[in-house]
Amino acid sequence: MLSLLPVVFGKPATEMLRYTISVAKGNDPLAPVTVIVPSNSAGLSLRRTLGATGGIVNVRFLVMARVAELLGAPSLAEGRVPLTRWARAEAIRAALVGHNGIFKPTVDHPATIAALDATFRDLRRAPEGGLENLAGKSNRHTELVALYRQFRKFSADTYDSEDVAYAAATSLTTGSEALKDIGHTILFLPRSLSPGEDALVHQLRNRDLIDVIAGVARDPLADQGLTALADRFGMVIPDETLIGEPIHATRILRAIDAEEEVRSVIRLALEAVAGGTPLHRIAVLYPSVEMYGPLLQEQFRAAEVPINGPPIRALSSSMGARVLLGLLALPASGFRRDAVMEWLTSGPIIESPSGPHPGRWVQGPRWDEVSRDAGIVKGVGQWRRRLEAWTLQPYTRTWEADAAKRLGEFVADLEDNLRPPSGPTMAAMGEWALGLLDRYLGSETAAGGWEQPAEFEAYQAVRKVLAAIAVSPPITDPLTGAERSPLAGKSPAEAIQLFSRAVEEALTPLSGRLGRFGEGVFLGSFKDARGMNFDRVFLAGMVEGVVPAAAREDPLLPDDAREHAGLPPADARRVEIRGDYLAALASAPQRTLCFPQSHIGGQG
Repeated sequence: MLSLLPVVFGKPATEMLRYTISVAKGNDPLAPVTVIVPSNSAGLSLRRTLGATGGIVNVRFLVMARVAELLGAPSLAEGRVPLTRWARAEAIRAALVGHNGIFKPTVDHPATIAALDATFRDLRRAPEGGLENLAGKSNRHTELVALYRQFRKFSADTYDSEDVAYAAATSLTTGSEALKDIGHTILFLPRSLSPGEDALVHQLRNRDLIDVIAGVARDPLADQGLTALADRFGMVIPDETLIGEPIHATRILRAIDAEEEVRSVIRLALEAVAGGTPLHRIAVLYPSVEMYGPLLQEQFRAAEVPINGPPIRALSSSMGARVLLGLLALPASGFRRDAVMEWLTSGPIIESPSGPHPGRWVQGPRWDEVSRDAGIVKGVGQWRRRLEAWTLQPYTRTWEADAAKRLGEFVADLEDNLRPPSGPTMAAMGEWALGLLDRYLGSETAAGGWEQPAEFEAYQAVRKVLAAIAVSPPITDPLTGAERSPLAGKSPAEAIQLFSRAVEEALTPLSGRLGRFGEGVFLGSFKDARGMNFDRVFLAGMVEGVVPAAAREDPLLPDDAREHAGLPPADARRVEIRGDYLAALASAPQRTLCFPQSHIGGQG
């Protein structure tokens, strides 16, 4: 029978986990136990904390998605492939082909794809009958449900995380070899569960293979998640468990602005180190990556303080991605001089793959000077004519004439290379884009000599995305067999623009990692710290309206529509956000709340 163990966030939860692992092992220290953790960072932290006193032999710390994958993926692998970020967007674009409804004016806009993607993820969790109820609400929602069903039809040969979770639940009823390695499971400090994850937990419960350690914040809002979890499993949380002293800060730090706030945190962190606190036992947490991630990284590195943590940079902002996206934007700019020069300085662009100096990088500053003096504004024809005319001027020096000649040849070659394949498909465009990277940045082997390893790793990731696009099959209508390509009927310029926007969206996930876990101060979001343990924690950006974040309704699926679909209201996310904040606050005995009087992205 499932045990639901409510325990206060922080050290009490960790000690409860230690005890529960011991009970699950019984008299067999080698018995397999799997702890389902809120994040990979939490798993690493718990392994280190619990391992310091022993007792975690044959204990694995895995996120829910990984556990579901081990149990369910084998049954899905036959004939189906994972629904990647690119495949999701392609299926949405295919659903919009020929659409004459409310989205017709913006079918090619990336914001439309992003909005539908977010809404479709919600609709994926709708209970049986929910879509029918939503479709009957209004004509607009009838269109929305129709598009969602088209999307599901065009992605029928793939499987998503919900499919994996449901398959994992089914595998427990038919017998799974992976279960022998997973052993007894402990769900540690869970957030809200998706329907598929809920089904998996129920099946583990039916086989008496799971315990749940749920976090108690002693906060009316945050503890709604705990009581909802108990209700789903038919259990009651004693009232006295939810009563007690709430988690609170031990210190308040106020600063003029965010920059001074971060500098003050660094000073306090170094004071703590001087007092004997190890760097890796200190954490600085923030409400959002966009607001504080880059600022914290910049200031800590300027102070030469080691840091570690999850990634904060989107793959699209890496050097390789900037070179690719800047290159694809040149035709639309008319090869404007400032655009070409900006692109030439965005990375180690190769002048020519052959000739007397193969692989030599372009001389950006010199070419900038030459093109400016030649009076170039835009247009490939203008580049050719004015550079040729300038080399014939009596005052042009020999090195300038040579640079102008090489620049002219480079731009002419650039125009040829930026002609997309005829009758393009997304796959053909992906292969073409890989060729462009080979030409202007070099192969992975050539790029291996770059000075910054992080940029090389990001370049490999960009190439991996393009390689997946290059082999992606076309989406066809199951009934007619007709291809549903968003590039059909587009001019070459339109095809490049649409492909470029699609690639940029595919490169938005965060990439890379800050440092090595356990070495230096941990930087992460409130959510990242759930389940982690430190000696001192700083919570930055504690500004009204930012913490807690205001609930935002989905414009495509407002609360009244969500009710029709059987989905929780948008405001329900506040419960999870509040829980993350209080779990982060409870991650250390010394807790400092930091707030700037004026803050990034808002009014102080």
